[in-house]
Amino acid sequence: MMDNMQTEAQPTRTRILNAAREIFSENGFHSASMKAICKSCAISPGTLYHHFISKEALIQAIILQDQESALARFREPIEGIHFVDYMVESIVSLTHEAFGQRALVVEIMAEGMRNPQVAAMLKNKHMTITEFIAQRMRDAQQKGEISQTSTRQ
Repeated sequence: MMDNMQTEAQPTRTRILNAAREIFSENGFHSASMKAICKSCAISPGTLYHHFISKEALIQAIILQDQESALARFREPIEGIHFVDYMVESIVSLTHEAFGQRALVVEIMAEGMRNPQVAAMLKNKHMTITEFIAQRMRDAQQKGEISQTSTRQ
């Protein structure tokens, strides 16, 4: 359960998503209850349903949140770090983060096998991130940061 200081500092939607991640990881998607999520982030069911109409909506929001987090890592390289080093560090960081959430990742992938809408979101997430990285690499080629033979066309 989240502590009170953390609870007060975060916007409600973020608290709900963090609690859902925790509950889905611990109990599995289908065994997780909206009641447990409410209890974990100290909100009423009405507040939860105001933000998310179902567990499916929660898992979809988690997928979108993870997609945005991944894209944010690749948006702007840190000044003074070579482009390739930055990309490798970003990929390693994302992999490490996913490994730390492996129970949740497995639950989301399993739900994607059962739920076509979740499957489509996962596919879109993968395609969006892949295309974004490819575009960043094309941009780096045009700027001369990496050679033209560094990526497949």
